[in-house]
Amino acid sequence: MQSHITDVLEPSSRSLYALRVLRSHGMPTIALDEITRATTIAQLLYAAPAWWGFAHAKDRARVERFISKTMRMGYLPEEFPDAGELVDVTDRRLLAAVIPSSDRVL
Repeated sequence: MQSHITDVLEPSSRSLYALRVLRSHGMPTIALDEITRATTIAQLLYAAPAWWGFAHAKDRARVERFISKTMRMGYLPEEFPDAGELVDVTDRRLLAAVIPSSDRVL
């Protein structure tokens, strides 16, 4: 699982450079927030409900530290939820989309 976390964090870290370039060219903070959520955070937490439960505490902490770093750099608001909360919300949305449908086999 550690290699998966590393494989996810590396491109996310590189995207921080692109965000820095956008900021230096005058991109507004609100737009940076939206871009960060749509690219970096989406990439970081893609399919997270599937692997989050198997990740070790130190790997989860690495993801949390990355999100904290992104917040400190000013690309996300201070009240942005932590990774665990984001995964829980995503998991609940997926479950809510599946349960009420009578057309589902499950």
